[in-house]
Amino acid sequence: TVLFILDGDVAPSEIEFENILVLPGETSPEMVFYNYLFDLTKNLEHEIWNNPTAKNNGFNIRHFLQSGPDCYEGKSREQNKKWFNDYLPLFESLRLFEYWALDNNDVVDRFEKDFKEKFNKVAKISSIPKIII
Repeated sequence: TVLFILDGDVAPSEIEFENILVLPGETSPEMVFYNYLFDLTKNLEHEIWNNPTAKNNGFNIRHFLQSGPDCYEGKSREQNKKWFNDYLPLFESLRLFEYWALDNNDVVDRFEKDFKEKFNKVAKISSIPKIII
């Protein structure tokens, strides 16, 4: 038995098994982070915009707004993935995912709790060590 983790754009009604977990957000991971950055454009003082790495790479609010997923060719999902993958090294160096986790602590805590519960169900069936909750 395995634990499957799906993107947040999967409707809960589509989940039929207990070994399936959905990532936070009601959309793809790429759009979760695009929307997060978009929301941050209203906060000029956020650390991410004042990060030296962002400045050295020309990544500022104007650049972000002018170079989103819609600048890429293809269907919407393909555009989102291309945009995200192109910017992934920068996002990692900016610690974007850490900022998102801090700003969405309740969502992260709920996902972690759900993950541990589902993992422990799979662990029991598979005779592997459980995660201590």
